[in-house]
Amino acid sequence: MSKQMTRLIIFGAVLLAAMSLQAASYYVDKDANGSNNGTSWTNAWESFADINWSVIDPGDFIYISGGTNSKTYYEILDVNADGTSNNSITITKGNTSGHNGDVIIDGEMTRGYGIRIEEDDYITVKGFHVRNHIENGQIKVRYCTGAVIDGNELYVTGLGGVYFRGTSNSVAKYNHITTPTYTTAQTDGIHSNLNSGNQYYKNTIIISNNEINGHDDGIQIYDDDNTTISNNYIHLDNNKEYNSQGIYITESTGTMKVYNNIVYGPNTKNSLLALRNIDSGNARLYAYNNTIVGSGWGAVRVDSSPNSRIKNNVLVCYKSGGCLIWVEGQMPSGSNVDYNIYYAPNSSYPYSVDGGGDTWSSWRNAGYDSHGIEADPRLEDVSGGKFELLQNSPAIDAGVDLGSSYDRDRNGTIRPQGNGWDMGVFEFIGNPTSPSPPENLNAIFIF
Repeated sequence: MSKQMTRLIIFGAVLLAAMSLQAASYYVDKDANGSNNGTSWTNAWESFADINWSVIDPGDFIYISGGTNSKTYYEILDVNADGTSNNSITITKGNTSGHNGDVIIDGEMTRGYGIRIEEDDYITVKGFHVRNHIENGQIKVRYCTGAVIDGNELYVTGLGGVYFRGTSNSVAKYNHITTPTYTTAQTDGIHSNLNSGNQYYKNTIIISNNEINGHDDGIQIYDDDNTTISNNYIHLDNNKEYNSQGIYITESTGTMKVYNNIVYGPNTKNSLLALRNIDSGNARLYAYNNTIVGSGWGAVRVDSSPNSRIKNNVLVCYKSGGCLIWVEGQMPSGSNVDYNIYYAPNSSYPYSVDGGGDTWSSWRNAGYDSHGIEADPRLEDVSGGKFELLQNSPAIDAGVDLGSSYDRDRNGTIRPQGNGWDMGVFEFIGNPTSPSPPENLNAIFIF
């Protein structure tokens, strides 16, 4: 057999294999009246319960009709198929005219969750409005690998906009998560426990719940391993002083990478970024280039985590008696807590080493922030949702090089733009002229 013939045979085999792996598209429309077999919009499955999961293969797409403007589904979307690491199954709203309106999944305050991925691997859920469910998450993700929750609008009325449990290498990104102004339910933006290798990034989380007894955090992590939390905007937009935390990590293991996050909690007395190895955890916190504004008991708090690193952060507290940073138990070395800028104009003891109140002088005498700064970082307009540095900010060029893993700011700008890395989430590139997109403080979605 000639080499040319051999090449043709190999090419044909590869082409046939590629054709056999070509993704299929299926359709769901509650108002369809065709054959109900999912093969087209005319013959779309007429409910989530009608989806024939046995025909769904890795790489396939399931499109759900949002009509011309919007369409509301009063049922649970319960996934029952697996993708692969190279070919996830994508479930999203329609992308053609007449079907690309908003897909709303409404629990009517009676159903537990809107979308569930449980023991189904490599599933992507994208572009839905999910609201009014009362149990574990508007989107509930459990005991699976490779779930991606992307670009959804979630109105939290029960334990998390996204609820992750027992998952690995899963992602929540670009979601917009809000709450009612009052509900007795726990309303965390993202609630995560018993997971490994998950990533939560570029989410906008606005917690407005004012009920005083419930636990309402931006992102709550419990008993997780090696989690990355980056480029999120978290606003505790309520009047609660307690049970209201920004990013709260407890009893976890491995490295918790927390960088380029804006956390704004003007009224809470709780920590806005905390890693607490209270009983069994041994996690370490890598907190880099965050901008954290407004707190009572430590804008950043680290308990019993001697290998933690806290660098290039902007920490601001306007409260009387507020604490900017709190380390206790087995504490990090001084060199691992450095190059941060602190501003607490109304507090006499804004630092705490092992439970005691400390001044800037005693904080530095304890070995911390030998290259740090105590000064107003000059943020553009905090109350207006603008956290960029003004051109005369002392935080400009005052940070330390943290390496290529962290050399992009929240907007994707390469660090540094000047003689050194800037502190906080944004690298200064000129006079800021616009809000930090897309999270204006008033951009709250009401369903």
